[in-house]
Amino acid sequence: MKQPNEVEKICCNPDFIDKWTIVLDYGTDEDENDEVETLTCSDNPSYPQGVFSSTYGDATEDSDNFIDWKDLPLSLQTFVHNYIAEK
Repeated sequence: MKQPNEVEKICCNPDFIDKWTIVLDYGTDEDENDEVETLTCSDNPSYPQGVFSSTYGDATEDSDNFIDWKDLPLSLQTFVHNYIAEK
């Protein structure tokens, strides 16, 4: 599945159930403010026992374990595509 243009960074922290951190950058709004959102997710956030949260801004740090889109589970790639489409 192709990486959406809005996906800026992806981090993995395997010590947590919501191990995936995905930063979405929607560009700037009409007031020239950056529109950035950080998603924190489990492997399949759409699943009834899945985990998902969203925070305005970039909640990552330089020391985080950054990974490539292709390393995300397909279920999470699908979730991110659907999430962005609903925005």
